[in-house]
Amino acid sequence: SKSLQKTISVTQFIYAAQGGTLRLNDTYRAAPDSHLVTIDISLKFKPNDLPYDASLTLNIDDVAFLTSVDLTFGPHGIVFNNPVKLEVEATGLDLDLRNGKVKLYYLKDNGKWKKLSNGEGQYRNGTLDAEGMIPHFSQYGFGRIDD
Repeated sequence: SKSLQKTISVTQFIYAAQGGTLRLNDTYRAAPDSHLVTIDISLKFKPNDLPYDASLTLNIDDVAFLTSVDLTFGPHGIVFNNPVKLEVEATGLDLDLRNGKVKLYYLKDNGKWKKLSNGEGQYRNGTLDAEGMIPHFSQYGFGRIDD
């Protein structure tokens, strides 16, 4: 059988001196029951947060995002002059989490997840409302605080 899995992506050119917002806002039907998932993800750059003008990308996998909040930014490895604000609001998720607080993690080069001290949110009944400050482009996710 063929997978209906797809990547949902947004790319935007941001001028370092002006700043701007990389935003992915989408609604899609998720397998297996075709329920609606709504996502609104923003990465907000103030002037000079970026070290140079760049075309920036945010990718999520519609199937993986349904069960684990997994955000991939590119180009990989850009280190910001100042941490930038990541905001995530999503409904219709089926995360393997109990209701309650979540923390922001990033995937290190060694393949292990590292908890960031400045990112957290709330997951309740399929809805995630979370934010954090990220220092560079990498792969990020939200998970239980006690992980």
